[in-house]
Amino acid sequence: AGAGARAGNMASTRAPDLLSQIQKEFESVAHTTQMYKAERDDIERKLEHQLTELNNLQMALSDLERNHLGMKKTYEEEILRLRRQIESAGGTVQSGLSGALGAALAPQIDTLPQAVGLPGFANIGGAAPNNG
Repeated sequence: AGAGARAGNMASTRAPDLLSQIQKEFESVAHTTQMYKAERDDIERKLEHQLTELNNLQMALSDLERNHLGMKKTYEEEILRLRRQIESAGGTVQSGLSGALGAALAPQIDTLPQAVGLPGFANIGGAAPNNG
């Protein structure tokens, strides 16, 4: 009977120790979970900021491309109007860049958009933009 009483007594003194150990483990896991949640929230906030910045850059690029195309159209219309005016006055008009300057600059002008990697500007010479 003495051995059974000692075993019951040992179990009753050991139970609070086990509960205390479980509580410490639970608190440790809860603390770790809070750290991961805080890190996740920080990463989500940074990602949201970067997505907003990317969206702003895309809008700015779109505006620049739209402005460029508008200016290009305006200049082409002005050039056409001036050519017609010169031709109606009896003069002759050379098309494109002429002379040594034209020969030197034409290859550079044709390859500049590809060299800097601008999407939508693959062919400034008048073809449809490359959006793909």
